[in-house]
Amino acid sequence: MDESINTAQIIANVLIPEEVDALPDKEVLGIEWPVELLSQSEERVVLTAKAWGDLERPLFLVELAYRTTERSTGNGSILFDLFGTEEQSLASFALRVGGAEGYRVDQVVGDEVFIKAGVRSCSLAEYLTDYSPTVRFVDLCELEGNVLIRPQNPQELTIPDDRFEVWDWQGIDITQESMWKNGSERRDSIQWHAAQQYMKGQFDIVFDDDSAGEAADLVCLKEEHDHIRLALVHCKFSGGRTSGERVKDVVEVSSQAIRSAKWKWRFRDLIRHIVGRESRLYRPQRPSRFLVGRSADLNRFAKVSRFKEIRTEILIVQPGLSKSGRTAEQNTVLASAFSYLKETIGIDLDVICSS
Repeated sequence: MDESINTAQIIANVLIPEEVDALPDKEVLGIEWPVELLSQSEERVVLTAKAWGDLERPLFLVELAYRTTERSTGNGSILFDLFGTEEQSLASFALRVGGAEGYRVDQVVGDEVFIKAGVRSCSLAEYLTDYSPTVRFVDLCELEGNVLIRPQNPQELTIPDDRFEVWDWQGIDITQESMWKNGSERRDSIQWHAAQQYMKGQFDIVFDDDSAGEAADLVCLKEEHDHIRLALVHCKFSGGRTSGERVKDVVEVSSQAIRSAKWKWRFRDLIRHIVGRESRLYRPQRPSRFLVGRSADLNRFAKVSRFKEIRTEILIVQPGLSKSGRTAEQNTVLASAFSYLKETIGIDLDVICSS
């Protein structure tokens, strides 16, 4: 009733949902599980399919990956895949916006996948139709089903120049991402090179979480006198043997950095995640994923976390990116991830790259 109050100022930063009947004409950054799933314990959500036999895949061993957007049929669709630890697509899905239902998700490739989430059991496509995955766009808009959420006052996305750090990549094959591939260790890979920096930094735990459903490629923990350092390191191979202007080199890894934001507030869940991954990803040729430390050390960190602050760091390691030669398109994608992390969990994104 007070006419001197500017109500527009009050809601200036409120995210107001808007129903849409077609896919927005925006560049997709990535796709994520519905928030309803992410709020549950990872162990309570499992996926099954007839082709998998008796194998149940818990949520922490699978992930969704955006493939492409098709606009040629109807109101268009977003295609995405379900990946397992075998690094191959287990099934493909299409999210279509429009029609009488507003939106729906259909499985379009692969043996039908079913989900058990708490007391509910149904096909994964049915579940994702009831609880839509989150589609995140480069401009920080989000699409949940047919509901588009966009910032009220969109700002120009920027990332400070001092967030980029140049490493020496001599002797490293920057087209190789993972330190393990086909049962062999690759010490000329990007992930191995990154792991060495944290091992030399005397971290108490350096864990290789690289696989579908990962928290990060490397999860590193170090106890300081007044806090716990948690470094979530996301590595990505270069699309060429030299650094270049390939925007694809930064899109997927930026999406991974954004997805890992949830762990800042879920440290005990992260501990359980690591324990579960260590057990379920066991291979005879590779008995442990701990590069430094062991499972027993996690109990100490869980206890210490009751008294010490967790200070989270999220880093992208991409030698295919040139600090001096990066393009406007690469900057936009990285700035999107930087702004998201800064605005939602209050931390900076660091980018390790080439000169």
